Amino acid sequence: MNFIGHGIDLVACERIRVILEKEGSPFEARVFTPAEIAYCRRKKDPVPHFAARFAAKEAYGKAMGVGLGASGDLLEVEVVHDEKGAPHLRLAGRAKELLEAAGGRAVLSLSHDGAFATASVIIFGA
Repeated sequence: MNFIGHGIDLVACERIRVILEKEGSPFEARVFTPAEIAYCRRKKDPVPHFAARFAAKEAYGKAMGVGLGASGDLLEVEVVHDEKGAPHLRLAGRAKELLEAAGGRAVLSLSHDGAFATASVIIFGA
């Protein structure tokens, strides 16, 4: 397995809190899938969970070496969880095409604590 790319992003939870309070549902609908919104809204404080997912989308673009906009629509990069609760990326559209063209596999790690949320995406190839 060879290394293709690594992206990391750090998001201030307060920044996301302010955007959610100001824009609410329109922001959520532009950035997060319905499943991501439902997951975050089930949490006592959804903000760190939204922030971590936003960081994951940014980190994926960085890992692919193209940045956020060029890696596809934000809704094409979705954070899902397996049966053990581990986060993974589910890709669609342009985001999926980029990964397939690179022959890669994405590995995601998320964390949030207090004021910040972070995500790391490592892309490995065959």
